[in-house]
Amino acid sequence: MKSIYQELVQNAFEAMAEGDYEEALSLSGQAISEDEDEPEAFIIAGAALLEMARYEEAVRFLEQGLIRAPEDAECQAMLGFGYFSLWNFEMAELAIEGALRRDVRLAEAHYWWGLLLERQGRFLEAEEAIYRAYLLSPRHFPLPFRVPREAFRRSVEEAIMMLPAGMIRALSELTIYISDFPSATLPGEEGVDPLISGLFSGIPRENAEPFPLVPDNRIYLFQRNIERVATDHAELVEEIRQTLEREVGFYLGLSSDGVGEEGFA
Repeated sequence: MKSIYQELVQNAFEAMAEGDYEEALSLSGQAISEDEDEPEAFIIAGAALLEMARYEEAVRFLEQGLIRAPEDAECQAMLGFGYFSLWNFEMAELAIEGALRRDVRLAEAHYWWGLLLERQGRFLEAEEAIYRAYLLSPRHFPLPFRVPREAFRRSVEEAIMMLPAGMIRALSELTIYISDFPSATLPGEEGVDPLISGLFSGIPRENAEPFPLVPDNRIYLFQRNIERVATDHAELVEEIRQTLEREVGFYLGLSSDGVGEEGFA
């Protein structure tokens, strides 16, 4: 007969599988209250928090999980990704390297190792690590669609022409910058996700009037992050389009629903 703890952990696993991360977090929290000595509930809570981009909390739970299960490679890999998402690349490297020593067939560890290698400018090694992740789990880690910078610029132009007319007009008030990925010190921005596809930086149009100088409003597009979620040219252009639409929307002060309401769609 299952204990209350085991029942809660099983239900939390099932909630994770169904993509109900809030429920998984709630159930794992209840399981921890039942038994604080077992690792599973801490690890599930950490995994759920990662999915919700609540990285600081995720790291705390995963650290507790790893204390209770120091040989758990999957927990250690997730902890590494949590550190990565908090820009703590040194701790991320230690955790992910440790996970790979324990389980060389852990696809996510190879993938996240590739993300770390990118940040060190070791792009060929990064692609090799991402390819290993693809071989181990092609459904979860499809190969990114890489293109030269000039081809990416042409894809941006193609994506712009797919935007609503009002957003194309608004883009004339913005400068588009393309870089490989974000830094931790983007102007006026703190705590951005290292894997974001784009970012509006500046003063929204509705708030600009009190400023005597014209603000340097810009949209950053992060090429390698966008390529990471595209598998062909069409997906690349669509990801750029969605990113531009979202970031121009921030500049215009519109929610996703407000785009249509204001006649931009």
